[in-house]
Amino acid sequence: MDQRVDDGFQIVLADGSVGFAVQPKEDCEHFKQPDLNELMKYVEQNRQNLFSQPCVQCGDCKENWVCQHCREIHCSRFVNSHMVEHNKKSGHQIVLSLTDLSFWCYDCSSYITNYLISKASKLLSSIKFNNQEDKNDETQEIKQLIEQISNLKVTNEDEFNYNKLIDGLKNKKFQKVCVLAGAGMSVAAGIPDFRTPGTGLYSQIQKYNLPSPESVFEIEYFKKNPEAFYCVAREFLLSFDAKPTVAHKFLKLLDSREQLLRCFTQNIDGLELDAGVTQEKVIQAHGHMRSARCIECQEEASIKDFMNHIKKGDIHRCEKCPKKGLIKPDVVFFGEGLPGEFFYNWNCLKDADLLIVIGTSLKVMPFAASVAKVGPTTPIVLINRENVLQGRKNLLHLDGDIEENCKKIVQDMK
Repeated sequence: MDQRVDDGFQIVLADGSVGFAVQPKEDCEHFKQPDLNELMKYVEQNRQNLFSQPCVQCGDCKENWVCQHCREIHCSRFVNSHMVEHNKKSGHQIVLSLTDLSFWCYDCSSYITNYLISKASKLLSSIKFNNQEDKNDETQEIKQLIEQISNLKVTNEDEFNYNKLIDGLKNKKFQKVCVLAGAGMSVAAGIPDFRTPGTGLYSQIQKYNLPSPESVFEIEYFKKNPEAFYCVAREFLLSFDAKPTVAHKFLKLLDSREQLLRCFTQNIDGLELDAGVTQEKVIQAHGHMRSARCIECQEEASIKDFMNHIKKGDIHRCEKCPKKGLIKPDVVFFGEGLPGEFFYNWNCLKDADLLIVIGTSLKVMPFAASVAKVGPTTPIVLINRENVLQGRKNLLHLDGDIEENCKKIVQDMK
């Protein structure tokens, strides 16, 4: 006889041994309908060979899983554990077993189910085991399920969602909006972000053979080897004429509607100001390129003169300082404290009735701690390809292109 235990069901097998059937979790907070929607589209396109596709890392076909978020296929922990590695690197939590068609959440450490997952598993079973005599009916079922996933809500009605975001912005229910902005917001302006493999700044400067990519922005390394910063600055700071993006103009819209409380930005490009956002509301946590100064005596220097030195490759030193100190732009390097303006305004986050996080991996402290400043019930909108706030309540994650997401929000606010 089956007996219920805390973590599932205890089953006495025919030979007298005891087995366990895990009770799937029915309220997984990491489940996202758009991800399941895209997964079923992938199934529709690849159903002929879906269950025979190899692990993208080792090529094994015996026991594989497909990531619900990115649809990459990796082998199980009983083969080479490549799906476990994928989860650790990507943060993608939910995967589908191509063996038994179960859904697993790494963060919950549990199998998961709900109404839509149950329907998807049943349909996947008919595809895998050819239970459906009429293949046209099977195709129609997939399309119907995709449409149903798009329209049906299985989440808590009280949960923050896109409709509530637009209603709150459009009707000015949100009047104290705070923004945390990162390098991803300026990528569309032609400025590379820092950490994206292949295209990010840290990837591009590996050719300079630095101790680490971050070294070029470390104050102690700059003091000893200012030439490295000059080389990188000459390549990247002199090569672009950036203009505000749709995302920057979205912040200007919030400001003009008197809904923006503060914009805390990690960016040094000043594009928020170029877009017309009120200067007092833009807190440039990592400094800016509007001015420069001596790192020894703090005497201010002309940023124009500094950029001319960069162009010539001539190390700029302070003429008024007895130590002939190095001139550096007012950008915060690793090893330097953030400007007092940042900490003076930091507590504004406690007053926010909405937090918008755009284009940041939230890996650099203390900026990354800013999210913890907002109230536990304050809704958060994360406009980012990677969900860096997994498990946060009242979180709306807008995946995909930042520009497209901001453009849609602006259009829907009209």
